[in-house]
Order: sequence, then structure tokens, then C-alpha cells
Amino acid sequence: MKDDLEDFFVELASAQISGRTRLDQYREFRHVFLGSDEGKRVLHDILAMGKMFVTSFRRGNANLLFAQEGRRSIAVEILKIVREEPRERPDRQRSEK
Repeated sequence: MKDDLEDFFVELASAQISGRTRLDQYREFRHVFLGSDEGKRVLHDILAMGKMFVTSFRRGNANLLFAQEGRRSIAVEILKIVREEPRERPDRQRSEK
């Protein structure tokens, strides 16, 4: 398992994802997070780690608020990708005559 993680970081350092579209990302996220019971549990864990189910506000502790909002923004972004299929833009603008 440790080798898998090390291999992942090596691949990450040289990753080229420039040809990947938002639609590709949407489909991959849905496959990973909604394609199995394990994926759904992992998505739930990510949302829980992002404090999606509790308030971020804590009176008198702005630093904690900022930290929790940072975590929440990651969870929100993942949820947004999974929920909303992106609209593909047309290659050309069409005009009606």
C-alpha cells in the first residue's frame, strides 16, 4: 500500500491533465464517488471532514472559522462537480437568419 501512495505522488508530480475537460472531470468524479457503496462512503467522509453538516461560526475564534471555511470550500467544490453536469459550449456561434 505504501508503494501505491509513493507511485501516486510520483505520477502527480508529472501529471498532464491539460486535455481533460470539465465533462471528463464530472464523469470521473461521479464514477469514483457514486459508482460504488465504498465511493459513496468516502464522499460522505469528505463532506463530514469539510464540516458540511455543522456551522463554521464559533464566537470569538476567527482563525477556527477561516480554517473550517477552507475545509468546507474543498468539500463544496467536490460536491458541485459530482452534482452538476457541465454544459459543453458549442464550437461555433450559431445565428438565425
